[in-house]
Amino acid sequence: MKKLFYRTDLILIVLATICALFVSAGCSQPNHVTTPSTSIDNTQNVNNYINDPSWSNFQKITPTYQESPGIISSQSNGAIVHVNLVKFIGRIPSLDTQVTINNIPAIVTGDNSYSTLLNLAEGNNMIVIKTTQGNDTKAESITVTFTPPLTVNLDFPDIKPDIDYSKTPLTATGKVSEPRAKVIVNGKYVSVASDGSFFTEVSAGFITAVAQFQNQIDTDWIGLSLENGSLLPAPGQSVMKGSTIWLSNHEINLKAGQATEVDFPLNIRKDALGSPDFNLAIGRVNDPIIPQPTPSPLPQGFKITLIPSIDSLYPNINYHTALNIETSPDLPPGPYYFQMDFSIGSLSTSQIFTVTIK
Repeated sequence: MKKLFYRTDLILIVLATICALFVSAGCSQPNHVTTPSTSIDNTQNVNNYINDPSWSNFQKITPTYQESPGIISSQSNGAIVHVNLVKFIGRIPSLDTQVTINNIPAIVTGDNSYSTLLNLAEGNNMIVIKTTQGNDTKAESITVTFTPPLTVNLDFPDIKPDIDYSKTPLTATGKVSEPRAKVIVNGKYVSVASDGSFFTEVSAGFITAVAQFQNQIDTDWIGLSLENGSLLPAPGQSVMKGSTIWLSNHEINLKAGQATEVDFPLNIRKDALGSPDFNLAIGRVNDPIIPQPTPSPLPQGFKITLIPSIDSLYPNINYHTALNIETSPDLPPGPYYFQMDFSIGSLSTSQIFTVTIK
């Protein structure tokens, strides 16, 4: 079963607040396809950073985050998108027309518009649109290419305790998701290998990196402080790399037989680098606070699913998702405690929520 991740401690809220002070996210404004949009002239900001790679200039560079689902239509043929979950939209001549997208029935509304959600694989994706009115069926196809968002990641340096870094340069290494991207480290362009890896020597202290490819941009940093020739991690180091996955409501009240959706946004960042596969398991526990190593299966009468269904998660995408909680009419009243266990990349975490049947 595919799964998800969430942070349970209050530090997540603190980190999210700090992150907002350091960086603002660009929003997607689709016009048949999802396209990144930033409110700041990054070209000028990058030039300023190259001339003066100070922390204040680095902060002004706005990474290009994508919003999911993106929007595509029959006019998107040949488009390149940077989100893997997309909403296909269109219009039909009359409400008695049936529509399928890749054999998935579309949802038709009263204004003759239709939509359906699609998971895209990396590379080219053929999308077949079929409309049926009576005995007349028509089909057309388009091709949309999904390319994961640009992501640059700095490795934490290998610090040797016997080296005086006030006199010795430090080797900075990292990787960018697109090998054709331009990468700038501490204000200087560096060579990028065919696998996206790069390295360069820098002076002790903060290490900053900026990656650019076409209309996308991403940044990363490593905070180090120099004390008597030794290097130490700066506070808040995990802020820029940390994803935020947080259930909007941990105390849910329902009557037996009712259903509800609880917002469950997934803002994926650098700690999810690696395989886009993720795992989400939801089980029942007896303690509302302390996670348990092996939760029990969901009790009979409960169905809890992630909506929309997502095949993979990629860094630098904000996924707008929810948990759909369904209950049967014969559920006994009382509190039910559930534990979600999520893992992706280097991250593994848990979160507990309560559903009380009135």
